[in-house]
Amino acid sequence: MNTRLLLAAIVAMVAMFLGGWLIWGIILKSESEGMSMGMIALGHVFIGALIAWLANSMGTTTLMKGLLNGFIIGLLWGLAMIFIDGKEADDAMKVITGGIANGAWCAIGMGAAALVLGMKKSEA
Repeated sequence: MNTRLLLAAIVAMVAMFLGGWLIWGIILKSESEGMSMGMIALGHVFIGALIAWLANSMGTTTLMKGLLNGFIIGLLWGLAMIFIDGKEADDAMKVITGGIANGAWCAIGMGAAALVLGMKKSEA
């Protein structure tokens, strides 16, 4: 793993952690009772690494491409998890909201990672 990819993973992790707080904590006001902040942060280490690796593998080095690719990945992933879990699959509004929220969340992370991956050596 090169330095730029590691930096992109860290930036994606922080962006997705803050983005998740904004999306689910502030906008959607999701229930977070009983959730461990340490486990949430640890999960973001892994998702940040995955998003940065995907952005690097796909050659995503601009903000717009990162936002678009991230949104598509997050939307499809979010919808898959909603239907696999099955608890909210019968509520159309929760399916739509969940898909869009996951899309926005991954767009934030991949957009941030793409900015880092697209920096010239003198900027990094």
